[in-house]
Amino acid sequence: MPKKKGQMIASIASQEAIERFVEKVISAHITHQQNPRPWHVRMSPSDHHSIAKYARATDDLTVWLGERQDDPAVEVQIFF
Repeated sequence: MPKKKGQMIASIASQEAIERFVEKVISAHITHQQNPRPWHVRMSPSDHHSIAKYARATDDLTVWLGERQDDPAVEVQIFF
């Protein structure tokens, strides 16, 4: 049973879109090979952020949320 004309046109359009995408990927790959990005050394976040090893003071998050229960900006949603 032959495809309808509309299905054939959609199929051709889809194939052409795939071919354009493949051409873009190949072009990007060639460009990247010609101009490779320098590798970045992976570092620990503590190397470039000031992160304390121990908390000097702790806050109970449930108390803080309870104090702000009427604030719409602190609406708590629990998903189960």
